[in-house]
Amino acid sequence: MAVAKVKFSKKEKNYLSTILLLVLTALLFTLYQTFISNKFYPLTFVGSSNISLMTKGQASKVIQDIFLKRSTQKLQFVYGEDLFIIDLATSSATIDYSSLDQVLAKQQAGYLWDQIVRQFSSLFYPQNIFPKVNLTLESQLDQIAKVIDKPYTDAQLIF
Repeated sequence: MAVAKVKFSKKEKNYLSTILLLVLTALLFTLYQTFISNKFYPLTFVGSSNISLMTKGQASKVIQDIFLKRSTQKLQFVYGEDLFIIDLATSSATIDYSSLDQVLAKQQAGYLWDQIVRQFSSLFYPQNIFPKVNLTLESQLDQIAKVIDKPYTDAQLIF
């Protein structure tokens, strides 16, 4: 059985390659949009932690691990000749993850064109997220306040 060879003219080859390129581009675009749905855009940071292309659950776990590691450290302050140490492990520190929800909702909101513009701009402008951290340090700060707080002496207002 003979196989017939089909010959394309140069113009037809250009059309065929253009159509193939457009189909491939549309396929790659669709795959990227599927991959990035419900994930943080590139160059998204919480402090020094890069949470780019992570889901909210993955980002929360990374932030929690770093937060727990840092909350076991101690802070040192020097005032005059006195050294004050604040133990963060006894501060009952908590972190509020609602800022992650807000940023993720903002990144994923809007029509497709709006999302594309935000995705493209995120490649050049990093976004920093600042979650709210709650510390209970009253007892430790009271000790510092007793040493630092001094009553005024001979206070005057001069105009």
